[in-house]
Amino acid sequence: MNDEAVAALTAIVAAEGHGVVDEPRRLAALLADRLAEHRLELNLLTAAVEEGVPEALLRGSEPTPIEATYQRLARQLQEGRGFDAEKAQWAVSAWAAAPSTVAVAS
Repeated sequence: MNDEAVAALTAIVAAEGHGVVDEPRRLAALLADRLAEHRLELNLLTAAVEEGVPEALLRGSEPTPIEATYQRLARQLQEGRGFDAEKAQWAVSAWAAAPSTVAVAS
């Protein structure tokens, strides 16, 4: 998968705020503007939003190690969207790299 897609996602979330994930159509349009040549990554990132990946990362769970959360979310994308393991893991990792999408323990 493409690092340019992660950079675009990061820039969008930084500029628009985490609330952009509550508007999947708008987010898809913003991503499409920046990732016209990267349809696979665009589809993976928008499907992850539709499956609730950013919210799950933000919500976090103190007793659950973050790696277990990543694995659970990747499985969810595999089962719910038919992604292979590599693509599902990439989508979760891309969202985890975006600002304000991973809960930070205080």
